[in-house]
Amino acid sequence: MPDSLTVLGHTDLISEFRGDLRYLTVPKDDAQLTMVGLKVHRPLVLFASLCPYHYHEASARAFTPSETWQQWLHFRQTIEDSPSFHVLLPGEKIDPTQTEKVQLLLHLEGAHPIEEPAGLEQFVAFGGQALTLTWNTANQYAGGALSKGGLSDLGKEFLAEMERLGVLLDVSHLNETSFWDVLEVYRGPIMASHSNARELVDSPRNLTKRQLHALRERPSWVGVSFARSHLTTHSQSTVDDVVLHFEALREDLGLERVGVGTDFAGILSGPPKGLETVGQLPHLWQMLAANGWSEAEIVAVRGQNFLNFFVNST
Repeated sequence: MPDSLTVLGHTDLISEFRGDLRYLTVPKDDAQLTMVGLKVHRPLVLFASLCPYHYHEASARAFTPSETWQQWLHFRQTIEDSPSFHVLLPGEKIDPTQTEKVQLLLHLEGAHPIEEPAGLEQFVAFGGQALTLTWNTANQYAGGALSKGGLSDLGKEFLAEMERLGVLLDVSHLNETSFWDVLEVYRGPIMASHSNARELVDSPRNLTKRQLHALRERPSWVGVSFARSHLTTHSQSTVDDVVLHFEALREDLGLERVGVGTDFAGILSGPPKGLETVGQLPHLWQMLAANGWSEAEIVAVRGQNFLNFFVNST
């Protein structure tokens, strides 16, 4: 199991980029992603996401399209010059034996900077592999997790273009109305990169049993979020809370569709005690084993399930 593929379905690696990679190599004390921690896992694939909002500000104002693509392209140029990373471009396959470099899939957390469906071609040309239609607020395409409204007519056109281009749809930040609207019209594979079981925690960012059962009927993958507000109603979450959500998703979604999301570098409500950094993930594998999970089941949720999903979706 030490050499098993690890896949992290969501990290805010692009959002936290500030012009160079010192935020990984010389991190702050509370950094959730570090080069030291990333080296614990090989082979490793992670989604590098840009949330195009100033979410550290009280207003959480949206990026303009020019701000978005400036940040995106500067990150991509910098990361491609690094010997430690490899950006997987659209059409490129994951190498489950790659141990020298971290493989990155580029993700946009909120599609408002793509001002119309035709702009998706540019997103793909920029290396984009996956996106959420919204962040927490509504935009021209759909209603976000903390807003009202459903999928718009323009959103339906956007989804059709996503299907045509093979861009992966991430439903983690949709509100429930938009989720069901999407399932009515969208026929492609669906991921929820960092969402948990609403049966355990009634957060609008989590998925109900009915939603999970619907995803079970189609090609899908859900990554467990490590954000405290998605894990527990208490002031501190723990590895035990993470295990409980893994077990709830296994029950309602099916083992083969469950994986590791995290949201590292973007967990504003605090990560679980004992899983504060990416380097501590082996503690999760140990806790799953202690709760009766077999080695094959842990290998599956650690990365093999996502690999199967990705191979069948692209």
